[in-house]
Amino acid sequence: MTDLNENADRSKETPETETAMSTVERAQMLFDQDQAIASRVKQGAELEEAIDPSNHEFGPTAHPEQVQMRVAKRALMIKEGVPPYPVHLNVTDRIEDVRAKYEGQL
Repeated sequence: MTDLNENADRSKETPETETAMSTVERAQMLFDQDQAIASRVKQGAELEEAIDPSNHEFGPTAHPEQVQMRVAKRALMIKEGVPPYPVHLNVTDRIEDVRAKYEGQL
């Protein structure tokens, strides 16, 4: 019981230093970060130059480096005219041909 009371007292002593961000505010901040990365890519920045791994610009709750790199790669694909999420798949073989090719091997 003593430990619980001590922890409760400590939480009263340390004020909350960071202001809580609403879900909408955080979504807007992440959107703004994505737009900033895409803008740098459009202006000709290399992938490593387009991201901010230390999150100086948008703070500690922004996208981590891995997500920033994915955003930058997507922006680069769009810049080069490559659709990042193709909505079709070219069929190269018929199922009958594939089955015949591997008949008895599986």
